Amino acid sequence: MTIFGAGVVFTIAWWLSFFVVLPIGVKGQWEDDSTIDGTEEAAPKNPMLAKKALWATGGAVVLTGLEGQWEDDSTIDGTEEAAPKNPMLAKKALWATGGAVVLTGLTAIIVPRLLAQ
Repeated sequence: MTIFGAGVVFTIAWWLSFFVVLPIGVKGQWEDDSTIDGTEEAAPKNPMLAKKALWATGGAVVLTGLEGQWEDDSTIDGTEEAAPKNPMLAKKALWATGGAVVLTGLTAIIVPRLLAQ
């Protein structure tokens, strides 16, 4: 994987991870009657964006590393072909998808407990 490719994968993985953890642990102002004048009642009281950005960065590093491990090596002279000759590509894609699903599920279970502390 090139540096540019790794950057693209990391950026996509970061936003994906960020949107996964964004709603976790959010409580609206209406839940404890602390609504500030001029704001929506459903606005988050404490969105914890810095903590969630760190979690998203960790998730993006893991996903980028996994993609780097499963990258297809069937290239000629450093240029990618339209149809890779690697028969394991479909199996690798299936494992990557399963890994992403498991990571998302674990994130949904573990992160709320960590944010509640």
